[in-house]
Amino acid sequence: MSRFTMVLAAAVATAMLVIAVSTLDAVGADPPKKVADDLTGQLASCLRDRGVAVPALTGDALDRWLQTHRIPEAEGRACKMAVAPPETEVREAPSADVTKLSECLRAQGFDAPTDPLALKQWIGGQRSPAALRAIKRCGVDAAPAPCGAAKPAPKPTGDGDRPVT
Repeated sequence: MSRFTMVLAAAVATAMLVIAVSTLDAVGADPPKKVADDLTGQLASCLRDRGVAVPALTGDALDRWLQTHRIPEAEGRACKMAVAPPETEVREAPSADVTKLSECLRAQGFDAPTDPLALKQWIGGQRSPAALRAIKRCGVDAAPAPCGAAKPAPKPTGDGDRPVT
């Protein structure tokens, strides 16, 4: 590639980058800041309603004021709870397999949770031989061997050529 072609390619790439950045600026590629400004404004309004002397500032100036001034803890906590968007944690109902596993473990005398995530954590925390036997009886294989442990020998396929893994 000649020197002129390399310079031309670099100039075209730079021009495309400048156009991309200016396009993002033109379409307003920063909407999360506006949402944060609205929440900060709502927080300031709530604090004012509770008797905290918050100046009538907006945007970054209000952010700086809130970060540098002490706000009474009870009012700050109440306003944060009132202004914070509600958490929308959607959990699906446990699958039939999770329900079956939980029931199997309960039938063997263990207090296994029915929530899938809690059940997974519960199984991972079990160390007693009785619990590990019950987990295995209910159809959950043992955890993988720790790093550095010897791998089990591969099973023969029957034709004697290649092992099945």
